[in-house]
Amino acid sequence: MKPLLSMRSLLEATVLGLALHVGAVGCGMSPGEEALAGNGTDSLEQLQSTLWTAYTSEESPPVNCLDSRLVAGVACSGRFCDNVAIDCVAVSGFTFGASSPTPFFSEEGAHEGVCPGNEWMTGIQCHGDFCDNLSIRCTESNRVPTQCAWTSGTYSEENSPFQVASIGRTGFFIRGIRCFGSNCDNKQYLTCRPL
Repeated sequence: MKPLLSMRSLLEATVLGLALHVGAVGCGMSPGEEALAGNGTDSLEQLQSTLWTAYTSEESPPVNCLDSRLVAGVACSGRFCDNVAIDCVAVSGFTFGASSPTPFFSEEGAHEGVCPGNEWMTGIQCHGDFCDNLSIRCTESNRVPTQCAWTSGTYSEENSPFQVASIGRTGFFIRGIRCFGSNCDNKQYLTCRPL
C-alpha cells in the first residue's frame, strides 16, 4: 500500500500550516504562497525564507510575527489596500521584551504610527471600512535603531508587495507606517538598521 503523503509533502504541509498559523485567520493565500503559485516553483526553501503572514483586514484578527522575527515587508490587496500582510524575517542578536500596539491612525489627523525607543514592528491590525485605521504592534528590544529613513514613494495594492531589500536597504526593518489617500490607501514605511 502506497502512503497518502510523501515525507516532502508532509514537511511542506507542516511549513505551510506554520505560515498560516503565524497569520491567525486570513482569507486566500499569503503573499509568499501567491509568489510560489505564480511562478510554478515547488521550492520548500523559498517558502521558508519568506514567512509572510496571511492577509488581515477589519473583519479579521491582527497578524503578528513569531518570536525572533521582525517586519521587512508589507503586502496589500483589494480596493484601497483593504487586506494587509507582513513579511516576518528571522533575526539574531536581539533580546525581545514586552510588546504593545500603537494607537490607531489613518490619513486624517495623526497619519502615522511609529514604534518608539528601541521598539520594532512585529505585527499589524486594522479596523474601519477598507482597513482605513491601522495600528502596528511594537516590541521592545536590546537593539538601537539607526539610519532611519522614510521611503520616498508610496505603496498600495497597485505596486504591492513592498520589501525593504527592494529599495537597497538590506538588513533594515520597518518601524513605522504613514498613510495618505482615502482609507489609508497609500503608505510610506520608516525603515531602520539595528545597531
